[in-house]
Amino acid sequence: MGDEARKYWLRLEEVPEAGTDPGADKAGNGRWRDLSAVLETQAYDAEVHTAWPGQLTSRYHRHSQRQEFYTVLAGRGHMLLGQERHPVRAGDCIYVPPGISHTLHNTSELPLSALIFGTRETDDACEYPAAPAAPAEPPKRNTLIASIDDVREANTRFAGHPWGPRYVRPLGQALGVRGFEVDVQDVAPGAYNASHHRHAVLEELFFVLSGNVTVLDEGAEAALDRWCVYYAPPGRLHTIRNTGAKDVRLLIFSNPQPPGESVTYYDLQGNEIPRPQAPAS
Repeated sequence: MGDEARKYWLRLEEVPEAGTDPGADKAGNGRWRDLSAVLETQAYDAEVHTAWPGQLTSRYHRHSQRQEFYTVLAGRGHMLLGQERHPVRAGDCIYVPPGISHTLHNTSELPLSALIFGTRETDDACEYPAAPAAPAEPPKRNTLIASIDDVREANTRFAGHPWGPRYVRPLGQALGVRGFEVDVQDVAPGAYNASHHRHAVLEELFFVLSGNVTVLDEGAEAALDRWCVYYAPPGRLHTIRNTGAKDVRLLIFSNPQPPGESVTYYDLQGNEIPRPQAPAS
């Protein structure tokens, strides 16, 4: 893959790490890798944070405009939302609307890692209130938290396009997200996550939660696996194929359908094909 295409995908270990040295400050705010800075995303930020036992992924804070979405990749701990704390573990997702104070606390004996996605807001103000001394653990799950496997999947294979089966778990819809889209796709061996296509305005970020895939990017191919990332800016021709023996799980973020958005679809030979039809309900 050429240098131009190479900048649209990365492996997590290739991203420079910053933050607290775990050997120097066990009570600090962990370390993080800024994926969006490397990929030069336009509408949102994406970072992977790692907190060691007792650490936070960030200071307890709240945003006036920015929205954030946490996906716990490994480990377990507690999500502080306002005055409450909620037990979370790998596979859990948390939506944080503006105005809610929050952070993720590693209360286990092993490292905790989370992907944190956030919108870019020009008028956002961030405040750092005092964290509650002893947050109450509520008796039931918060509606802003869901396990990926608890979100019902739907088969969205398009009629007339031999790319499926394609299953989607609408995480954003389940958690009431507004301002961006977030889905999980479970892709069967040999299948594609979508028809080969390009967006006019919309940008997408794909995070491989598990499995082995090949990204088809403007005619070139890249083999990716667990915790790799692919970014498709507007106008980029792309699709993702499951090249492993087991199902692939993809976490996909995008900005909402913007004005002027259109999608053009192609076969693998580069010929334009008709727009897919949604499956019959």
